[in-house]
Amino acid sequence: MKEGGLIVCDSSSIIALSEVCFLGVISKFAEAGARFYIPVGVRKEVVDTPITTKSFRLEAVRISGAIAKGNITVIDKPEMAAQVHEKSNLIMNLANNLLSARGKPIHLIDYGETEALALALVIGCPTILVDEKTTRLLIENPRGLHDSLENRLGVQIEVNERALSELSGMLSGLCAIRSCELVSVGYTRGYLDAFAPKGTVSGRNLLFGALFAVKENGCSISEAEIREYLEMLAPVQSGQRPENL
Repeated sequence: MKEGGLIVCDSSSIIALSEVCFLGVISKFAEAGARFYIPVGVRKEVVDTPITTKSFRLEAVRISGAIAKGNITVIDKPEMAAQVHEKSNLIMNLANNLLSARGKPIHLIDYGETEALALALVIGCPTILVDEKTTRLLIENPRGLHDSLENRLGVQIEVNERALSELSGMLSGLCAIRSCELVSVGYTRGYLDAFAPKGTVSGRNLLFGALFAVKENGCSISEAEIREYLEMLAPVQSGQRPENL
C-alpha cells in the first residue's frame, strides 16, 4: 500500500475493523497520508441505521467518531452523489442480472456495495477496501464467481455474457483489498503495537490474533491464508510455540 493513497471503503470492511476495535489502524494510515472515503449509502449502513439499535449502537458510535475525526470522509456533495447514484444503479443492474439459475436471476450485490464501487469509479480511486467475497470476485474474477456458486449450489448457472463484458470492462481498473491486508501492512508499520506493549506478547501472537479477529467478524480470509501471512511477516522464532490453528 502506497503512502498517501486513496481508498474507498465498503460497509463490510469498516464493520469488521470496528468490531475488533481496529479503527485506530485507519487513524494511523490517515496520519501517514492515506485518505479513506465512503459514499452516503455506506454511512447509512454503518452509522445511521445501526445507531438506532441496541445491539449495534456502540459500533456505530465508534465509526461516527472516526468520521468526525476526519479519518474517514463521507462523499456527500449533491453533484457527486448524483453521479454515484446513477453509476451505482447501473452496476447493480448488471451484477444482479449477471448469473441465473433455473431461469431466475441470482441476487449478488446490494446498494451499499454498488455505491462503494461507483464512488471509486467516479473519483478515480483504484483501491477499494472490501471484505465481502462476492463483491471482490465481481472485481477480480466475475467468471470465477460463476464457478464458485455452481459448485456450492450444485445447479447449472447461466452467464449473461453481455452483462459480464460490460461489468468486467467497468471494474477492471479497480484493485480490491481486504481488512486483513490493511491490518497486515499496519502490523509491519507498528500500528498494532498499542494492543501489545513491548515484551508482553510475541509479534506473531499479535498478528495471529488480529487476523483471526477480522476473519471472525466478516473478513473473507482462510486459515491457510492466515498461516501464509504469519510465515511471511512473523515467522516462528527459536523456542517459540506455534499458534494452534
